[in-house]
Amino acid sequence: MTAITVQVSNEVVEIFGVAEIERQVSDLLDKIALKIAANELLKDLKKNDLSKDKKWQEARKLAWEKEKEKILKNLKLNDKLHS
Repeated sequence: MTAITVQVSNEVVEIFGVAEIERQVSDLLDKIALKIAANELLKDLKKNDLSKDKKWQEARKLAWEKEKEKILKNLKLNDKLHS
């Protein structure tokens, strides 16, 4: 782990207090870590194109067959409501 020293004006410390400043900085660093992790996941997803994966295609087709009737019924109902 790396320690970083940050200079904060006395006025800011007086207004917010050291504990609050430390909490805010810690929250910001947590958000940065999440963004880095999310970017890495996106890179991995781009490398692994699921549309070319046979198992994914089969699962997608099965999911559509399972839900198709409900979705189409809702579409027909919506059309009747808006006519």
